[in-house]
Amino acid sequence: MTATKLFLLFLFSTVVPAVAEEIFFRGFFMRCMRVFRASLAVLMSALVYALMYFSVEGFPLYFVTGLLIGMAYMATNSLTTVIGISFLCKSFHFLEETVGVFMPDGYAPLVQGGLTVCVLLSAAGLPYLKENMRAFFDNDDEQAIPSAYFWTVPTILFVVLAVAIQLLIRPS
Repeated sequence: MTATKLFLLFLFSTVVPAVAEEIFFRGFFMRCMRVFRASLAVLMSALVYALMYFSVEGFPLYFVTGLLIGMAYMATNSLTTVIGISFLCKSFHFLEETVGVFMPDGYAPLVQGGLTVCVLLSAAGLPYLKENMRAFFDNDDEQAIPSAYFWTVPTILFVVLAVAIQLLIRPS
Protein backbone atom coordinates (compact mmCIF):
# COMPACT_ATOMS: atom_id res chain seq x y z
CA MET A 1 0.00 0.00 0.00
CA THR A 2 1.38 3.40 -0.96
CA ALA A 3 1.70 6.30 1.46
CA THR A 4 -0.96 8.24 -0.46
CA LYS A 5 -3.47 5.40 -0.21
CA LEU A 6 -2.72 4.99 3.48
CA PHE A 7 -3.19 8.73 4.03
CA LEU A 8 -6.50 8.74 2.15
CA LEU A 9 -7.63 5.69 4.13
CA PHE A 10 -6.72 7.51 7.36
CA LEU A 11 -8.48 10.68 6.23
CA PHE A 12 -11.73 8.94 5.26
CA SER A 13 -11.80 6.53 8.20
CA THR A 14 -10.86 8.95 10.99
CA VAL A 15 -11.04 12.66 10.16
CA VAL A 16 -14.18 12.76 8.02
CA PRO A 17 -16.26 10.45 10.26
CA ALA A 18 -15.14 12.24 13.45
CA VAL A 19 -16.22 15.61 12.10
CA ALA A 20 -19.45 14.38 10.48
CA GLU A 21 -20.58 12.26 13.44
CA GLU A 22 -19.97 14.96 16.03
CA ILE A 23 -21.66 17.65 13.97
CA PHE A 24 -24.68 15.38 13.64
CA PHE A 25 -24.82 13.71 17.07
CA ARG A 26 -23.70 16.60 19.29
CA GLY A 27 -24.24 19.65 17.10
CA PHE A 28 -27.68 18.69 15.79
CA PHE A 29 -29.21 15.73 17.64
CA MET A 30 -28.23 16.73 21.19
CA ARG A 31 -29.22 20.34 20.63
CA CYS A 32 -32.64 19.16 19.50
CA MET A 33 -32.93 16.86 22.52
CA ARG A 34 -31.98 19.64 24.98
CA VAL A 35 -35.59 20.82 25.00
CA PHE A 36 -36.16 17.80 27.23
CA ARG A 37 -33.47 17.21 29.85
CA ALA A 38 -29.71 17.35 29.40
CA SER A 39 -29.32 13.86 30.83
CA LEU A 40 -31.95 12.49 28.43
CA ALA A 41 -30.24 14.23 25.51
CA VAL A 42 -26.93 12.57 26.41
CA LEU A 43 -28.55 9.12 26.88
CA MET A 44 -30.48 9.26 23.60
CA SER A 45 -27.53 10.53 21.57
CA ALA A 46 -25.40 7.71 23.02
CA LEU A 47 -28.11 5.16 22.20
CA VAL A 48 -28.50 6.32 18.61
CA TYR A 49 -24.70 6.57 18.23
CA ALA A 50 -24.34 2.96 19.43
CA LEU A 51 -27.18 1.82 17.16
CA MET A 52 -25.40 3.39 14.19
CA TYR A 53 -22.44 1.06 14.83
CA PHE A 54 -24.68 -1.76 15.94
CA SER A 55 -23.09 -5.08 16.61
CA VAL A 56 -23.71 -7.32 19.58
CA GLU A 57 -20.05 -7.17 20.61
CA GLY A 58 -19.57 -3.46 19.99
CA PHE A 59 -22.82 -2.00 21.33
CA PRO A 60 -21.66 -1.56 24.97
CA LEU A 61 -18.38 0.06 23.91
CA TYR A 62 -20.06 2.47 21.49
CA PHE A 63 -22.80 3.28 24.01
CA VAL A 64 -20.27 4.16 26.73
CA THR A 65 -18.21 6.12 24.21
CA GLY A 66 -21.35 8.03 23.19
CA LEU A 67 -22.13 8.76 26.85
CA LEU A 68 -18.63 10.07 27.55
CA ILE A 69 -18.48 12.21 24.43
CA GLY A 70 -22.01 13.50 25.11
CA MET A 71 -21.07 14.47 28.66
CA ALA A 72 -17.92 16.16 27.36
CA TYR A 73 -20.08 18.17 24.96
CA MET A 74 -22.52 19.15 27.71
CA ALA A 75 -19.64 20.17 29.97
CA THR A 76 -17.76 22.22 27.36
CA ASN A 77 -20.49 23.11 24.83
CA SER A 78 -17.70 22.85 22.26
CA LEU A 79 -17.92 20.83 19.06
CA THR A 80 -14.18 21.25 18.63
CA THR A 81 -13.53 19.40 21.89
CA VAL A 82 -15.75 16.44 21.05
CA ILE A 83 -14.46 16.28 17.47
CA GLY A 84 -10.96 16.08 18.95
CA ILE A 85 -11.98 13.28 21.35
CA SER A 86 -13.70 11.38 18.55
CA PHE A 87 -10.71 11.88 16.26
CA LEU A 88 -8.32 10.50 18.90
CA CYS A 89 -10.51 7.42 19.44
CA LYS A 90 -10.82 6.78 15.71
CA SER A 91 -7.09 7.37 15.20
CA PHE A 92 -6.19 4.79 17.84
CA HIS A 93 -8.60 2.32 16.23
CA PHE A 94 -7.02 3.03 12.82
CA LEU A 95 -3.54 2.49 14.27
CA GLU A 96 -4.70 -0.73 15.92
CA GLU A 97 -6.17 -2.07 12.67
CA THR A 98 -3.15 -0.99 10.60
CA VAL A 99 -0.69 -2.61 12.99
CA GLY A 100 -2.88 -5.74 13.04
CA VAL A 101 -2.63 -6.00 9.25
CA PHE A 102 0.95 -4.92 8.59
CA MET A 103 2.69 -5.94 11.83
CA PRO A 104 0.71 -8.74 13.48
CA ASP A 105 3.39 -9.27 16.14
CA GLY A 106 2.94 -5.69 17.35
CA TYR A 107 -0.84 -5.91 17.68
CA ALA A 108 -1.04 -7.44 21.17
CA PRO A 109 1.50 -5.03 22.77
CA LEU A 110 -0.27 -2.06 21.15
CA VAL A 111 -3.68 -3.10 22.49
CA GLN A 112 -2.22 -3.82 25.93
CA GLY A 113 -0.48 -0.43 25.93
CA GLY A 114 -3.68 1.32 24.87
CA LEU A 115 -5.64 -0.45 27.58
CA THR A 116 -3.00 0.50 30.15
CA VAL A 117 -3.18 4.16 29.14
CA CYS A 118 -7.00 4.07 29.38
CA VAL A 119 -6.87 2.52 32.85
CA LEU A 120 -4.30 5.08 34.04
CA LEU A 121 -6.30 8.00 32.63
CA SER A 122 -9.48 6.61 34.22
CA ALA A 123 -7.75 6.21 37.59
CA ALA A 124 -6.42 9.76 37.37
CA GLY A 125 -9.91 11.04 36.59
CA LEU A 126 -11.79 9.16 39.35
CA PRO A 127 -11.43 11.93 41.96
CA TYR A 128 -13.11 14.35 39.56
CA LEU A 129 -15.86 11.97 38.44
CA LYS A 130 -18.20 12.60 41.38
CA GLU A 131 -17.87 16.37 41.05
CA ASN A 132 -18.39 16.31 37.29
CA MET A 133 -21.41 14.00 37.48
CA ARG A 134 -23.02 16.15 40.18
CA ALA A 135 -22.46 19.29 38.10
CA PHE A 136 -23.86 17.53 35.05
CA PHE A 137 -27.08 16.35 36.72
CA ASP A 138 -27.57 19.40 38.97
CA ASN A 139 -27.57 21.61 35.90
CA ASP A 140 -30.33 19.54 34.32
CA ASP A 141 -32.95 22.18 33.58
CA GLU A 142 -36.07 21.79 35.67
CA GLN A 143 -37.97 24.04 33.25
CA ALA A 144 -37.39 21.63 30.37
CA ILE A 145 -40.23 19.87 28.61
CA PRO A 146 -41.21 16.75 30.59
CA SER A 147 -39.42 13.59 29.50
CA ALA A 148 -42.77 11.92 28.78
CA TYR A 149 -43.11 14.13 25.70
CA PHE A 150 -39.83 12.77 24.36
CA TRP A 151 -41.31 9.54 23.02
CA THR A 152 -43.02 11.14 20.06
CA VAL A 153 -43.41 9.69 16.59
CA PRO A 154 -40.28 11.43 15.15
CA THR A 155 -38.07 10.13 17.95
CA ILE A 156 -39.36 6.58 17.62
CA LEU A 157 -38.99 6.72 13.82
CA PHE A 158 -35.41 7.95 14.17
CA VAL A 159 -34.44 5.05 16.45
CA VAL A 160 -36.24 2.53 14.19
CA LEU A 161 -34.46 4.00 11.15
CA ALA A 162 -31.05 3.68 12.87
CA VAL A 163 -31.74 -0.01 13.60
CA ALA A 164 -33.14 -0.66 10.10
CA ILE A 165 -30.06 0.81 8.44
CA GLN A 166 -27.88 -1.56 10.43
CA LEU A 167 -30.01 -4.56 9.58
CA LEU A 168 -30.39 -3.76 5.88
CA ILE A 169 -26.90 -2.52 5.08
CA ARG A 170 -24.44 -5.26 5.97
CA PRO A 171 -20.82 -5.05 4.86
CA SER A 172 -19.81 -7.96 2.67
